[in-house]
Amino acid sequence: MTLNALLPFLLLAALAWVWRANLQAREAAVAAARRACRARGMTLLDHTVAFRRCRLRRGPDGRRRVQRLYGFEFGFGGDERCRGWVTLLGSRVESLQLEVPEGGREHEIGGDRG
Repeated sequence: MTLNALLPFLLLAALAWVWRANLQAREAAVAAARRACRARGMTLLDHTVAFRRCRLRRGPDGRRRVQRLYGFEFGFGGDERCRGWVTLLGSRVESLQLEVPEGGREHEIGGDRG
């Protein structure tokens, strides 16, 4: 088999790998947001997170990894909607921020929460 014949299969495999990695990261972000909301007696609205941005960043081990930022909304049972953000480095939760109703922010440092 020549390289030209193999190239479409390699591209398809690379796309499948990227899709799977993004799906796993999104699931980790949803789980982290759900845990943070549940621990504080809040509700994760829409039961999901929304992708905001992605960039390359070095991890603690010096290796480059994909850093993803996801946003979500939560509530306290009324009509008020508050915002939160989950940052992942690779597939691990790096940080989680919650916008509290008084206008401040509550910051929670991640680690391996998954």
